[in-house]
Amino acid sequence: MRKKLVLIIGLPLFAKRLAKELQQFDRGNSYLSLDTYYNLGDKLKFLFYIFKADVVYSINGTLNKSLALDLAFKLKKRVVMHWVGSDVSNAIEQYQKGNYLEHYLKAEHLTDASWLSEELSEIGIKAKVQYISAYAKQERVEDFSTEFAVLVYIPENRAKFYGVETILELAAKFPSVKFLLVGSNKPKSHSLENISYLGWVDNISEYIKKSVVAIRFIEHDGLSQFVLEALSKGRYVLYNYQLRGTTYTPTFDSLCEALSKLEIAFEGKKLELNFKGLIAIEKDFNQLKVIGGLSEFLTK
Repeated sequence: MRKKLVLIIGLPLFAKRLAKELQQFDRGNSYLSLDTYYNLGDKLKFLFYIFKADVVYSINGTLNKSLALDLAFKLKKRVVMHWVGSDVSNAIEQYQKGNYLEHYLKAEHLTDASWLSEELSEIGIKAKVQYISAYAKQERVEDFSTEFAVLVYIPENRAKFYGVETILELAAKFPSVKFLLVGSNKPKSHSLENISYLGWVDNISEYIKKSVVAIRFIEHDGLSQFVLEALSKGRYVLYNYQLRGTTYTPTFDSLCEALSKLEIAFEGKKLELNFKGLIAIEKDFNQLKVIGGLSEFLTK
C-alpha cells in the first residue's frame, strides 16, 4: 500500500508534538508539521509539500478564509479540521453573522471534547470526538503532600474568562485552605493570605504534585491539558464540564460542597489518590486509543 503524507498545520505546539507521536506510532506513513501561522520558511515548505500530500490536517478549526486550507481545497486534498476550544466559539459567532465559507463546512471534522461536538452540531458540523493528548501509564504516582493545597491556572491577561472572581470568592470562604494560582502575579490589591500567586511557571507538573485538588472553572473550554495532567497524577479535579474522572462542579455552591468534602477527608487522613481519575486516563487517553485512533482516521 502506498505511503501517505499528512501535513499537520494549525496550533504550532500541538502540531509539532502530534507529528512526532504519530510518526513514532505509524512508520508506514509520513507526518510533517508546518507552522503556517508564523514561520515564513514553513509557509514556503507548505507550498512545496501540498502537491505531494494526501491529507491536510489542521489542529484548529475555522470557517473563515485560510490560505493554506484554500489551496488544499483547490487541489482537492482531503481536509481534516480538529476543533479544540475557542475556535468553536469563533466559528459559531461568524456563522451566525453569515461570515463563513460553505465548502469549509464540508471538510472532515474532529473535536477533542463531547461538548464541543454538541456546539458544532448547532451550525451543521458533525464532528467526531477524537482525543489528541496521550498519556503513558505511570509506574508510580506520588502521594499527596502533608498540606491540603488547591491549584488553579489563571492567566493574568484572561483572568475573568478563567473564573478568577469565583476562585477569589472560594478562597475567602475557605481561609484554612492554601490556594496556588499559576499564571498570575500578585496584584497590588491582594488581601487574602491563603492565596499564593506564582506567576508563569515552566513546569506546572511540579505544582500539580504539591497539590491535592485542581480547579478549572472557565467560561468556555476545550479539553484542558491542565485537567488531564492533574488526573494523570492522581489529583482530584473540580471541573465545570463533565469528564470522566473529574467532579462536575458547574456552580459556586457545588464547588464549595465538593471542596469541603475533600478537605474533611484529607484532614481525617481518609483521602486516597483519585484512582477514578487515574483509570480514566489509562482507559481513555492511552497511546493506542489516542494516537492509534488518530493515525487510523487520518490515513484511511
